[in-house]
Parts: sequence; C-alpha cells; structure tokens
Amino acid sequence: MSENSRRTLDTYDAGVQNYIDNTVQSTIGFQKQWLDEVFEDIPKTARVLEIGSAFGRDARYLQSLGYTPETTDGSQSFVEHLQSQGFGARVLDIVMDTPTDKYDVVLASAVFLHFNEDDFRKAVEHVRDSLTDNGRFVFSVKRGEGEEWTNAKMDAPRYFKYWQPEELRRTLAELNVKITEITNSIEKDEWLHVTAERSDKVKERVIAAGKIFELIHLEQDDGRVFEVARRAPGVRLIIADEANKKVLLTKEYRRELGEWDYRLPGGKVFDSLDEFEDFRNSDEDIIVVAKTKAIEEAQQEAGVHVADLTLFKTSVLGATVEWDLYVFESTNWQLSVAGQELEVGEKIEADNWISYDDAKHMILEGKMQEERIALILLQWLERK
Repeated sequence: MSENSRRTLDTYDAGVQNYIDNTVQSTIGFQKQWLDEVFEDIPKTARVLEIGSAFGRDARYLQSLGYTPETTDGSQSFVEHLQSQGFGARVLDIVMDTPTDKYDVVLASAVFLHFNEDDFRKAVEHVRDSLTDNGRFVFSVKRGEGEEWTNAKMDAPRYFKYWQPEELRRTLAELNVKITEITNSIEKDEWLHVTAERSDKVKERVIAAGKIFELIHLEQDDGRVFEVARRAPGVRLIIADEANKKVLLTKEYRRELGEWDYRLPGGKVFDSLDEFEDFRNSDEDIIVVAKTKAIEEAQQEAGVHVADLTLFKTSVLGATVEWDLYVFESTNWQLSVAGQELEVGEKIEADNWISYDDAKHMILEGKMQEERIALILLQWLERK
C-alpha cells in the first residue's frame, strides 16, 4: 500500500464519527437510482461483497432489497463500528489482498478514488480475480484531472485521484476488465459510476459475418458455448437549448416501422465490421472515436456544429446481442450555415426543437420508438 493510501486510511481510522456526521445518512437520490439499476437483474441469492462499507449505509439499503452483502473496510475503526451495528464486518485491504471467495457483485462506492494509479491497478486486479465468470465490479470515482490532498469534510488529509471515462476504460482494459457502462452524476461533485466485468474469462470464435453483424461463439472454460450477435457500436446526441429548455429531435422515416419516428440524431461509429475489427486491434480509445463520429453525425443529420461533447451514458443492449450506443450531450453548439448533409435515401427532418416537458410526454406516449434511447433521454430530462 502506498503512503497516500496509508495516510488516508489513518484519517478514516481517527475520524469515524466526523465522517458519519458529515455524510448523508440514507441511500437516496442518484446513489439509490444507481444501485437500483445495478441490482435490477441480480438474483437475491447473489454473493455480494462491499469494499469500504464505512458505517453501513449502502449495505443496509441492499439488505432492504433482499440481499445479504458482506461488509468490509480497510479501517479497523469502521469495522468495529459496523460490528456494533450488527454487521458481520471484517477488515479487507483490497490493495494488498485478494478476497478468498468468488462474488457475483463487488461494490466499491467512493473507495477507489483514494488510490493512486499503482494502488488502483493492484486493487482492480484483486477484484477481478474474486469475480465469478459473470460477476460484476461496480464502483464510483470522481471525474476530473490530476490528484490532490484535501482536509474537506474530515478536517484531516485525504488523497484523491480524479479520472476521465477514457482513462478508466483504457486502464481497466489493460487489466482484462471491460467497462460495460459508465454514468455521470453531478451533485456537489461530478461522479463516474462504473459497471465492469472480467474480459479474460472466455475465448471467442466468429462463425458467421455480414457487413455490420457477426455471430460469435464464446467458449467457456467448462466447455459450454454461448452464442452472441455483435454489431459495431453507434452514437446518439442529446443537443440541448438550455436557455429555452428545449432538446433537438430529428424526425426520420424508418423503413422497419413503415412510418416517421422521432429520434435523437446519431449513426454508426464504424461503417463495417472490418473497420470495427481494425479498431479493436488498435490502441485507440472507443470514446474518442465515438465522440469524433458524433460530431460528424450532428452536422450531417441535424445541421448542427457541435463545439463540445460530454459522454452522458453508454447503452448496452444485452447479453446475447452486443450493440453498444454511446450517448453524448452538448449544450455548446450552433446551427451550421451549410445545413444538413444527408446521404442518398435518407429522409430526416431536423428542425424539431421540443420543450423538455413535451419531450417527456412524447416518450411516455410511445412517439419515440427507439425505446432504449428514449429511456436514456427521459433519464436526462429528469435531471433538468
């Protein structure tokens, strides 16, 4: 363990009551929403390990949902407090030790933000090795650049390292951990909430391929074979007029529906599987590539020049069909003098600025039929 981690742990050991007094006591707001989404399809019998349980707030909430989380903390003082509250807590130094059991979910809320990169990597490796084949690693860190020491909240020094989504994806990928979803929340600080899984658990074999879809067999260590259809990822854009509280929706004729549909602007990140395969064999960052493509799609489909983009959410379709959609948001844009640059055969109307309230009603009334994106837009609107 680094000196940074040790000094931070000493602060927690000496300041349990101070931390409790200055921390929200119940799992509410985005923290509750995040945990609800993570555990939505997790069976109640799942083995759940919480790293950094502190005073047991989130563990108590998971118990209310029917789970039996195993509580741990690197601080002996917090472990003693947890035990006094009826939890069977134990000390776990995730930087130095690998849990001896296998878990379906490992949760670490606001813990890994205290690790420098070396300690972060060691801790992630230990979590990875404790996951079941289909286990999930769920954690949160603060978004930003660099690192700092601060006495805020605890009146004693704590170390923080800040992360960007692209940096997280790259670092975890190097450790054979794949991020399946990153969501942002902005409260007092901007947070990144991450769901990840092991990426070293299976071997894959392509058994059929078209232009944009391929069929893959995932060969498990025990001989089982899972079948997955994979499509190259896409992008969608939430382009907002904050002053007038409106969002841009395109109106597009969709052949598969046989009618017009309201949608977020967007398109493919790669035009073919070959391009996608070339990317996967490179060292490029998918978020950087997707952001570049999103800027192009804003111009082509909507006639909007986007000056700045932020990743809002990554939509993962499912276990048997892999088609990620990267949803970006922009409030810094201007209409292009050139207007739209549509491809041959595209029928897209772009001058549809819809009020936030009307957009909510359209989603709930089924007027946006790309439902996975409609839900993400609704989540975005609910924060406005």
